[in-house]
Amino acid sequence: MDSDGGLVLYITTDNAYYYHVDVAPINGVTYDHRPNIIPLIKNYQYTRNYHVLLLNQEGVRFLEKSGGQLFEIDLKENDKDATATQNESLGADSTDTSLEFGSQDTSNAGTGEFRSEHNDSIFEKQYDLKHYFSAVDHYIDRNYSRKTTFPLILFGTKENQDLFYEISENDYLLDESIDESASQLHDDQIEERVKEKEEEIIQKQEDELIERFEETTPEYRIDDIPQDLALSGMQGQIEELIVEEGYVPTGSIDGNGAYQDNDRTDFLYQLVNLVFNTDGKVYILPEDQMPEGVKLSARLRF
Repeated sequence: MDSDGGLVLYITTDNAYYYHVDVAPINGVTYDHRPNIIPLIKNYQYTRNYHVLLLNQEGVRFLEKSGGQLFEIDLKENDKDATATQNESLGADSTDTSLEFGSQDTSNAGTGEFRSEHNDSIFEKQYDLKHYFSAVDHYIDRNYSRKTTFPLILFGTKENQDLFYEISENDYLLDESIDESASQLHDDQIEERVKEKEEEIIQKQEDELIERFEETTPEYRIDDIPQDLALSGMQGQIEELIVEEGYVPTGSIDGNGAYQDNDRTDFLYQLVNLVFNTDGKVYILPEDQMPEGVKLSARLRF
């Protein structure tokens, strides 16, 4: 499957660092005594890494979206213990069957083939769909979701999704899903559906962010007051910081957390680092999404 996005490269006298990003940055080169971290903030401010599980009664496909790329994970080839794990979960040892997740040839369509040495009718009698989905859920949860913390999106018919939601114990499973059978879709169509769902989820995250700021009372919100923002950042009080895209305020923050009014342009960079270092979040928003007349706003923890 294809990739989009872009590349952010930082070069110092000693090292070079690069990041594959989903949000394509503006092409250009910046020379400064500090890195331009705005492209990375825009890329990571919303969830853009996902796992996608394509459900089918005959098998599953498992996709990962990360680093601007959507690619398939072959559960039997990428994990040495995959077959053994599924055999144990589905009871293959007791019936002398050899069961595997995945498909033999899924390059053209979304149909996964659940392979067995025995007749499918025997499999259907002994292993119902609920047990099958339960094994899939446990395996993905243990080997992928918990290790990456990526949200999991279901892709399949409503009937299959309802059953999977019923049995799933995966804390990373999203309520948002793709309600369509992937069995007759080609990879480019699957990628298109995933991209549409990602945009829908990001829009929801944006709406919820704006709503949180609108509902925050004045005593827990600071708008465009650099002295208060600097002190709150130093004290670790900022939960979320929103910045108008393209806004470059002057000034700096000294070692005591006090704002210094000068011609330097270090203030925003320093404030962002203070927020990140105290587990806060930073968002870059276009002007029309910011509170009216506000360039820089913070929601406080306490």
